[in-house]
Parts: sequence; C-alpha cells; structure tokens
Amino acid sequence: MRYGILDLLKIFSLLQLRHHQLWICGDGDGKEQVEAASCENIKYFGQVSHDQVLELQHLAIVLVNPRQPFDEFTKF
Repeated sequence: MRYGILDLLKIFSLLQLRHHQLWICGDGDGKEQVEAASCENIKYFGQVSHDQVLELQHLAIVLVNPRQPFDEFTKF
C-alpha cells in the first residue's frame, strides 16, 4: 500500500504491546486489511469527522505518520 499503513500494522502486531493500542482512522485501499487486523489492541474507526479526529488526537500519546519518505511531499 502506498501510505505505509499495512507496514505499520505488521510492525505493531510484531511488537505484541499488551498495554498500548493502535488507533486507525480513514478510508482507502487498505481498508479491508485494516478491518481484518482489528483486535483488542488495534482499533479501526473508519472515516471520521474533523472534530472526531481532533478529539482522538487529543487522547493520543503518540501520533504516527506511516508514510515512507520517498515521495516529494514527505521528503522534508
């Protein structure tokens, strides 16, 4: 997948973090794989409103951009 979300899911699953959760929002090519990976520690919220995004960001400890630095817009 182009935006690295499946790589993030794979790595998070390998880490076996029992006291941490990965929250994923959005829609796209990897939606079916994200839904299939959803479990106790991986929460998929689907497409959410801007207000919901802000609320979830406020609750988060870490925000992750899984995009690889190969594209021009992620280079810097």
